[in-house]
Amino acid sequence: MRPPVTPRADGAVTPSSPLPWPVPYSVRESARARHARLRVRPESGLEVVLPRGMSRALIPELLERHRVWIQRTLRAVCGEAGQAVVSGLPEVLSLHGGRVALPLRWGAAVRGAVLREGELLLPEGPDNLASGCRRLREWVRGHARETLDRTLRELAAAHGFRVRGVRVRLQKSRWGSCTASGDISLNLCLVFLPDELCRHVLLHELTHTCHCNHGPGFWKALFVAEPDALALDKRLRRAWMHVPGWIWLASH
Repeated sequence: MRPPVTPRADGAVTPSSPLPWPVPYSVRESARARHARLRVRPESGLEVVLPRGMSRALIPELLERHRVWIQRTLRAVCGEAGQAVVSGLPEVLSLHGGRVALPLRWGAAVRGAVLREGELLLPEGPDNLASGCRRLREWVRGHARETLDRTLRELAAAHGFRVRGVRVRLQKSRWGSCTASGDISLNLCLVFLPDELCRHVLLHELTHTCHCNHGPGFWKALFVAEPDALALDKRLRRAWMHVPGWIWLASH
């Protein structure tokens, strides 16, 4: 399941103090893209994704058409200045949409990252920002594997789906995917999302174990498992704001 990134103009609210225009952006060509898309990430700001061969001369008109959405979303994801900045490690690790907040304590007398009495203890101080991000990401990866695998299998049992194999990894363009043979891949960033959005993605991929496309049969089955699927899908368009920028620095 790809994170919905195509901007929508309906219901847009103009910021009280618009960002300087035009805003910085990067461009990426994709052989899989059928239409031009806009994406905003905390670690990279605005990205324009173009189908391979599409002229870059079309970008200014695309940005102007979605100017309000771009400015509003940059503020929501990257902060008031609307700029992509990863300034340091967090003092508190926020998971599950903020439902779980774990204070971080570096330099604890432990061999590896340990969760103890509501704190995440990490050995030694980070050598630099990137190494600290990598260490923290490895703990998040383990937490995601345990949490997502358990939740996926519980949902499968509750709704009559069969799970063949589950893989959890860091992905930049998909929340999850399902192969024709029923193997499911999940983005570890799902553990940053509110529980209801994470559950929606898991049910979406479980439904693909029975329906490989997004035809009427797929939606009928998904609505049985998740009656609020359309509303949750709409909320998922801005779900990347829950994902911290340091997780991407850790992947470099």
